[in-house]
Amino acid sequence: MTATFLPPMMHVRLLGSICVVHADGRTISIPSPSQRRLLAVLALGSTRSRRAEYLVELLGVSDGALRTTISRLRARIGEQSLTTDAIGYRLGIEVDIDIFERLLDQRLSASDGLAQIEQALGLWRGDAIDEFSTEPWAIGDACRLEELRATATEERAGLLIGLRRFGEAIAALELHTARFPLRDRPRELLMRALALDGRQTEALRSYQNYRSFLAAEFGTEPSLEIRELEDRIATGCPANPGLVDR
Repeated sequence: MTATFLPPMMHVRLLGSICVVHADGRTISIPSPSQRRLLAVLALGSTRSRRAEYLVELLGVSDGALRTTISRLRARIGEQSLTTDAIGYRLGIEVDIDIFERLLDQRLSASDGLAQIEQALGLWRGDAIDEFSTEPWAIGDACRLEELRATATEERAGLLIGLRRFGEAIAALELHTARFPLRDRPRELLMRALALDGRQTEALRSYQNYRSFLAAEFGTEPSLEIRELEDRIATGCPANPGLVDR
């Protein structure tokens, strides 16, 4: 199971329902959709100030409506959390997206990369940028973040397999393959984990289900790597350490 991670600071949550979270876990909900949208726009550009003209155009509101929304949002999250400078408006608190990406970067030099990945995944409480993920200003970031999440989930599963924690890997990968039925990597990892756990029949069934799905929906076959893995499992080679290390 992915570890629950609580950042040591107040932050904006965009990896799930949009709100502000205190360090102790208490949330400040934002009932107004216009305030949530403004908060999300500012949070996606948290390293720079946003000009009022930019926000007016992007949000499709008048100058007066923007000032009112800014004032009401500031009243909910705190004066120091939403500041004004010579350029425009800027958030004064962390954003969970930045924490997520920082943790993924740190895993490369950490002695326990698995812990870093689990902390990063523990930040997620839903879909990236939530209700606004399909709006033009958010869709690119939302897709990028979901891809990072999927890749991190697969990397975690690979590390669990390397640690021979097959049950945990299998449970995570079954959920992941159901969510992303077209991704080759999680299917390959699931087959490996099942085979190494002594469940070769289930590993082969997983392959056949995937092959049938691709054939029926797209008229294609699994990748060469997955077909070769199926051959090795079928011929009794899953005990080969290469099934873990690959």
